[in-house]
Amino acid sequence: MDFTIRKQSRKRLTILCKPVHVQISDKIKIIYQEKFGIFGGGLIDVTDFEAFQLEPIEGLYFRGFGRAYNFTSDSYDVIHLKEPHKPKTGNTMAKILKKSLKDKIDA
Repeated sequence: MDFTIRKQSRKRLTILCKPVHVQISDKIKIIYQEKFGIFGGGLIDVTDFEAFQLEPIEGLYFRGFGRAYNFTSDSYDVIHLKEPHKPKTGNTMAKILKKSLKDKIDA
């Protein structure tokens, strides 16, 4: 078994974003075709093709045991999370983070 792969899989970045619809201009079409070729350029002209800009709201960078960092888009501050990963109430950290991020979006 390759333990290197398992060790790397512990690191992850989760970012909550707000999607903003973008009108597809000729400039965007050119950039898209340069990036994805003629096939990609053809897809952008399909009537159900939509483009969105993702605006980061908040995120969580998990680097391993005891190293989870919360950050927001309006701040350069990084907060080291010290809450337990499984509180006594039975909720997981993911549920807690999801609820706190949802509350910020709804606000």
